[in-house]
Amino acid sequence: MDEQTRKRIDRVVLECEVFWLLRRIPRTQVEVMKTELEEHLYDAAEDGKLVEDVVGEDVNQFADEWAKAVQARRSVSAKIKDGLYVLLVAASVVIPFKHIMERRGTVWFSWADVVLIVAIGAAIRLILSPQILVPGKGRSWKRGVAVSALILALAAIPGIPVYYAATHRLPVGIVQWPWYASLFLLIVTWIYSRWVLRTDVTAPIQSPEQIRRKYWRNGRIVGIYTVALLAVGIWWWRATGTSLELASGMMTIVGILWWTKLLTWSKI
Repeated sequence: MDEQTRKRIDRVVLECEVFWLLRRIPRTQVEVMKTELEEHLYDAAEDGKLVEDVVGEDVNQFADEWAKAVQARRSVSAKIKDGLYVLLVAASVVIPFKHIMERRGTVWFSWADVVLIVAIGAAIRLILSPQILVPGKGRSWKRGVAVSALILALAAIPGIPVYYAATHRLPVGIVQWPWYASLFLLIVTWIYSRWVLRTDVTAPIQSPEQIRRKYWRNGRIVGIYTVALLAVGIWWWRATGTSLELASGMMTIVGILWWTKLLTWSKI
């Protein structure tokens, strides 16, 4: 077997593995499917067949058909669990940082915030769907659109308050949101994300040493973000006028990076 065929087999197996994991098939079952696929492809190569003769032209379609054959229909509770996780994460990066941008203890929770939360949540779900994330024909532009939508939605977090301040308009408020409600939201999101990630059936199987190394590596990254957040926070606290808007934007960006990394500390 030539090296090119071997690399092609490895790539197909990897694409199928990623697709199955994104379909929420348990890691242990994916390992069995992956081994079976590898053996099948290597046997076919030894018989002089091409990889395409086994999986067809569309690897994702092949992986999807196999997934449907082995995966039981996900329960409503599992779908609610994942959907609530995404919405909590989206809300935790939109609402609390309004206090920073507006430099107020109580802010208006508006319809614009609802749209942002839904848009960020939908973009995250779309990006992490196997039909978008896994490489394949006609998917690169969809992936680009989904990522661009997420970036625009995140950019709107500091952008919307700046717009209202510049135009001297008031957002269409739904309810006044105090700082302690934002603190409660952050705590609930962190606890819920810990539970979701710890019960994730697709999590990689790792040795205690691998877990320890990853934990401390991500801990150092969180530490760097924390130092950056404190530095920008001092600037934000002392800033006035135009520099305050810039400091608020930087504070929001660094804060979102710090918060998302903190949520996924032991996951990524």
